[in-house]
Amino acid sequence: MLLRQGDIVLKKIEKIPGGAKRISNILKIKGETAGHEHILPASVFLFQEGRIFVKVASLSSMNHPEHPKLLVPPGNYEVIQAREHNNPDPPD
Repeated sequence: MLLRQGDIVLKKIEKIPGGAKRISNILKIKGETAGHEHILPASVFLFQEGRIFVKVASLSSMNHPEHPKLLVPPGNYEVIQAREHNNPDPPD
């Protein structure tokens, strides 16, 4: 399952990777364009190479001033920030 709010994607996973360190009780991640934060109450874990995971204990909502709130069911998720990609040489 994928959940999306603007450029932030939550990808449902079975479990948080072993060795991930818990760093916070709330996810605050800035969007790519306006710089406003997406906020989700959840246990936040940091894994090698800067990968971020969250554990949502109960139905929660992710909030952002420019998007409708996103309801997030309980579970484990990988947090992915979508980036705009401009290819200067599109294929023929």
